[in-house]
Amino acid sequence: MKAAVIREMSSVEIQEMIDNEKNAYQKLKMNHVVSSLENPLKLKYARKTIARLSTELTKRAGEDAETTSQTAQVNAKNTEEIAPNEETKKAGGAVETE
Repeated sequence: MKAAVIREMSSVEIQEMIDNEKNAYQKLKMNHVVSSLENPLKLKYARKTIARLSTELTKRAGEDAETTSQTAQVNAKNTEEIAPNEETKKAGGAVETE
């Protein structure tokens, strides 16, 4: 499976595909143990496909976490700008400026 095709898939589709590929890989391994496969390279291709899918899913999770942390930082910064400073709190809301 090509990386470009994987990038176009949604995260849910990727997770389903990982589950399907893992099941297929387990069946291939079992068949290979019982009797030799016609093409043993299928095992290698299955492992690499699972790795590609997992990598894309991990990459998306990292991007989501990064976006979430950036949003939290912006919200914290906005809260600091809105919150009254210490002098205002001590003076009961009225601060004389010089």
